[in-house]
Amino acid sequence: MVKLGLRNFTLPKNEIKEILEDQGRQEIRKLERGLIVLETIAAIAPLLGLLGTVLGMVEVFEVIKDQGIGQTAALSGGISQALLTTVAGLFIGIPVLIAYNYFTNKSESLVLDIEKHTNDLVNKIVHINSESDNKL
Repeated sequence: MVKLGLRNFTLPKNEIKEILEDQGRQEIRKLERGLIVLETIAAIAPLLGLLGTVLGMVEVFEVIKDQGIGQTAALSGGISQALLTTVAGLFIGIPVLIAYNYFTNKSESLVLDIEKHTNDLVNKIVHINSESDNKL
């Protein structure tokens, strides 16, 4: 961004600022692109676990319908499936959600830094331009 600011050194302040803000937005998009993937995984993993739970319970009810409630060995397969898929969904979803929140906060912090440094750079360029105009 510094190079971009220096390349456009002679432009008016508002144009320099607009050019740097556009570049900043492009950089921010790059930062946030990966966050969408994390957010999606964090949202979908528990839902897939829930789906597995429901399917496991459907299996349990099918066994009850076909064999009665006394067949604990037959029932345990569906219950086991239900619990394992819930665990898997949470096992994936929780750490990914933590990572998503961490990287979202980092991204927001970087965005604030980019905005601050962009303003500082624009002000320095304008200051240098005004000094060079005064010397002429």
